[in-house]
Amino acid sequence: MSRIVHIALKVEELKKTSEFYEKVFGFVETDTSQIRDHVSRHLTDGEIDLSLIKYDSEESAEAKASG
Repeated sequence: MSRIVHIALKVEELKKTSEFYEKVFGFVETDTSQIRDHVSRHLTDGEIDLSLIKYDSEESAEAKASG
């Protein structure tokens, strides 16, 4: 049976959002990196890869495309 293994969320507060998922759901950070016009932080609970994405500017093409 198929299941969700990767979720990406666009966030405004990278640190606060990371702390929420760590404290409430037990996620741990696996990687944080600057990619083009955003910071991408990956967390996992051992089964799900959760990507938190914080754009440098809401005016970038990628930020607009992501909603």
